[in-house]
Amino acid sequence: MILKKIKDFALFVSDLEKRYNIKVLLVKDSDEIEEILRIIKDKIISKNIFISGSLDNFKDEAKAYEISKAICEKLIDSGYNIVTGFGKNIGYYVSGSSIQKLYSINESNIEKRLIMRPFAHDMSLEEDATYRDNLISNTKFTIVMYGQAIDTDNKLYPMVCWKK
Repeated sequence: MILKKIKDFALFVSDLEKRYNIKVLLVKDSDEIEEILRIIKDKIISKNIFISGSLDNFKDEAKAYEISKAICEKLIDSGYNIVTGFGKNIGYYVSGSSIQKLYSINESNIEKRLIMRPFAHDMSLEEDATYRDNLISNTKFTIVMYGQAIDTDNKLYPMVCWKK
């Protein structure tokens, strides 16, 4: 609990901590609260990694799966959470590998360790960008794997990179 420090507040704070096991952080000024919340958010999202990519017209999908699996397993073992947009093949590999790993370690909170948000196939470029920005807004790092897709004219093109 974050509270603004006022005179003769020590007894109340002590009571909260002893009777209810509520830890209290006292601040001198309410402006400090915004900075504290920013630090907390940064700490939380620093454990979230967005993995994105597209895999059209690739000859060795088994290799792509093995690479995805190795990355996900290492990240999960290191305490990171996976966020994926469930893009073409890569999202499927990432989510499948992550779920398999989380089950193998008896993770009880899979929904917090693996966040999947599929992209609709009929999204406009603007909708796609907004959706992707929303996904990465709660992450600190991004891994882009492969990153090639086939457009509506059946032409291969690289994925567009974005900045956070």
